[in-house]
Amino acid sequence: MKNNIFRKIGHGISLPFVALSILTKVKSSKNKANRYELNPEDFDKVLRYDIVYKLCKKALFFFNVDLEVRGLKNLIQRPMFIVPNHKSNLDPIIMIKILYELKGYPFFNFVAKKETLEDKWISGCVRLIDSVFIDRNNLRDAIRVINDEIKLLKENTVCCFLEGSRIEGDEIGEFKSAGLEPAYKTLVPIVPVVIYGTDKALSDNDEHKLKYKKVVVEFLEPIKHNQYINESKEYFAKKLHSKIAKKYSEIKDELTSEKDK
Repeated sequence: MKNNIFRKIGHGISLPFVALSILTKVKSSKNKANRYELNPEDFDKVLRYDIVYKLCKKALFFFNVDLEVRGLKNLIQRPMFIVPNHKSNLDPIIMIKILYELKGYPFFNFVAKKETLEDKWISGCVRLIDSVFIDRNNLRDAIRVINDEIKLLKENTVCCFLEGSRIEGDEIGEFKSAGLEPAYKTLVPIVPVVIYGTDKALSDNDEHKLKYKKVVVEFLEPIKHNQYINESKEYFAKKLHSKIAKKYSEIKDELTSEKDK
C-alpha cells in the first residue's frame, strides 16, 4: 500500500517535467522526420526507431499505464503480419514499445491513416518508422498500400489495425478483409493480438492521470499460411475477429473479477 502511495506521489511530481520532455521530443521528431525524408542515408534505422521508442515510453509513463504483456512466446523471429484490435491512440504507442524491446526480431512498420500526417503529436514518429499511409477516401490508393506492405513483409513485420478506426466500448469492430491481402500474397504468419484497457487511458482529467491504468496485451498463437490460404479473406477475417473478441472478453472478465475481490 505504501509503495503505491509513494509511486503515485512520485508520478505526480514528475508529471510536469515529463510533459515538457514529451513536447520537446515531439518537436524534435518532426524536425528529424523532415530531414530524414530529404536525406534518408543520413539516418540510421536503429537511431530512428530509438527516437520513437523513447518518446513512446515517456507517453506511457505520462498516462500512467501499467502494461502487462502476455504470449511473447508466440512471436516468430521472422516477418509477421500482426493484427491487433483498436480502442485508443495508445494502441500503436504500446505496440511500438513492445516490438522495439524484442531482441533478434525483424524491424516493424505500421499501416496508418493518412490523417496521422496532420497530427501534431505523432506525425514525426510515424514517418520516422516508415509507416504506410492509406487514404480511406481513395479506393485506388488501396492497391498502392498493399504493394508497399508486400515489399515491407519481405524483411519486416507489419502491424495493421483491421478495424480501420478506433471502436469505443467493449465491442470489437468489423475486420476489413481487404487488409489481409498482403499476408495472403506473402504467406507470412498472421499473429492476432488483443489489447485491453486503453479505451479510457487518455482521459484529460488530472486526477485520472494519477491513477494507474491496467493495460493487457496478449499475443495469440500465430496462424501459419497453410491454415488460412485456402479460406477466403472474408471468412478468415471473421474467424480472426471471433478469436480476438473471445480473448478480449476473457481478459475483461478476469480483470473485473480481480477488482471485485
